[in-house]
Amino acid sequence: MRLLTALLIGSCLTATGALAQSTGSYVMSDASLPKSSQQSEGNLPPGHGWLEIIKRPTPEAFAAAFTKDVVLDASVLPRSITGATDVRAFFGATRAMFDAIAFKHEVTAGSRTYLEWEGTFQGNNIAGLTVLTKDAAGLIESIRVYYRPYNVVVAFSADLAGRLAGNMTVDPFLGSTLRGHP
Repeated sequence: MRLLTALLIGSCLTATGALAQSTGSYVMSDASLPKSSQQSEGNLPPGHGWLEIIKRPTPEAFAAAFTKDVVLDASVLPRSITGATDVRAFFGATRAMFDAIAFKHEVTAGSRTYLEWEGTFQGNNIAGLTVLTKDAAGLIESIRVYYRPYNVVVAFSADLAGRLAGNMTVDPFLGSTLRGHP
């Protein structure tokens, strides 16, 4: 997982021009270095800011962190989820599914924050990466959550489908509109 994180960050930095080639090797200036959560103000643990958003008590407080049309893509879903209401339903369901979960690493590079996490689901090890992308105003416009290993992803997805059924405006497993929405 650390390799995946390094590759993602490296490709992000390369794409933004933060790496410059010099005599056959890459040199990175201090200004372009990604910031880890241990380097941030207050020395907060990895994932602290994200967990504060996820735990917000009201739909309005939760939605304040996101753009109107925030999009969530996850390897446990067959299609995207759009809008803070359904994103909140997703994270409410998934938080209840983990036996344990902990963020291990956090890196911010430009508008993206990469959160590496590990946990257990139904007694099985599960791990992944959450990528948060913010717009120019600092609101989260995109969330991507990658889970592994495959056999646990399949079981997690099946359990999640049952938990989300009837609790979202658009069911990501069926694509149908729910809760009286046209």
